[in-house]
Amino acid sequence: MNDVYSAWKINEKDFPETGTPEDKLSFLAKYAVLAPSTYNTQPWLFEVSQGEMVLSLDRRYGLPVIDPQDRQMIISCSAAILNLEIAAEHFGYSLDIEIFDDAEETDKLAVIKLKDRITHRSDENSALFRAIPERQMNRYHFHSAPLAQDDMVALKKAVSVEGAWIHVCDENEKESLIKMIVDADYAQNSDKNFRREIASWLDKRRVYSGDGMPELQMKCHDLVTTSTPLAVRRFFGDDGDTVPADKMSEGSPVLAIIGSVTGSLENKIKAGKAFMRLLLAAQSRGIGVSTLNQPCQIAETRLRLYDELGLQGRAQIIVRMGYPKKKPLPAPRRPFDKVIIGSGYGTTKAPVKQENIFSKIIQFFRRLFLAK
Repeated sequence: MNDVYSAWKINEKDFPETGTPEDKLSFLAKYAVLAPSTYNTQPWLFEVSQGEMVLSLDRRYGLPVIDPQDRQMIISCSAAILNLEIAAEHFGYSLDIEIFDDAEETDKLAVIKLKDRITHRSDENSALFRAIPERQMNRYHFHSAPLAQDDMVALKKAVSVEGAWIHVCDENEKESLIKMIVDADYAQNSDKNFRREIASWLDKRRVYSGDGMPELQMKCHDLVTTSTPLAVRRFFGDDGDTVPADKMSEGSPVLAIIGSVTGSLENKIKAGKAFMRLLLAAQSRGIGVSTLNQPCQIAETRLRLYDELGLQGRAQIIVRMGYPKKKPLPAPRRPFDKVIIGSGYGTTKAPVKQENIFSKIIQFFRRLFLAK
């Protein structure tokens, strides 16, 4: 069986300094695929050829119930783009990235090429680069201590530099937001179609495909037949069980909302890159992060975000942050040759068409009857 956790052991010394542009882009994509995605669906495909790399939305791994408009898919792929940019700068390159305007109607999101060599690399970039293979979502109870002021300043800057906004909740807003999270949680869990969809990604057999969240050791049948709140949708309490609603504030010193000016493709990309930069900045400072996106996934609760918290623009991601008590387990990753096509990984050749036995039987009887 493939080691579905080996992607996190990437060695920067393996960068093909004397290789072709295709070799270098393929290596950079190894950092891109370490970006987070909703329930670890990894909805991306990188196709490398003729000196460029095309990043596509791989809708085979979409979530039609949870994410019917592919909003979260675009955010995940945009987070992967940010990893690409940071890795490219670390290895001395800038990137030429062209976004396809019709990406929401097609599959292709961006075409990426190596651009100019960079001689200066910032200390900030080095810290973010080192954080890429170390970052994981932390769904454990955090220490109740508030984040230091300089940490909060750095996290806010990480979001704003990508053109997105972040709203950090005060204590009253935290309580309102937690109520929305709980309400949305119960609303989604009461939908059997939702439970079926999430069950397929949390099933422990996902360890064989290198995606989803098999570390929870849950069975698909158990997930479909229960509407009990799940720790993966909230977080784990100190007792190892799903945190109850009245303990969520204590285990989440900071609740914040990342958003964009509008819900356009351009702004979704900005939000995704801002989210990724925040995650890396948090990792570099020893801060744990996980998401509580339930209110953003239901129209009714998304409207409550604007009404009750006075937000302007489009709320995209809800994060909880704090100093961690426990180190999270790594999330699995699909083999590189399943997500990176070309330059020694996958193949761009079409698979050889093979006749199946039923086709041969039909052809035999056709010849038999025609002979008569």
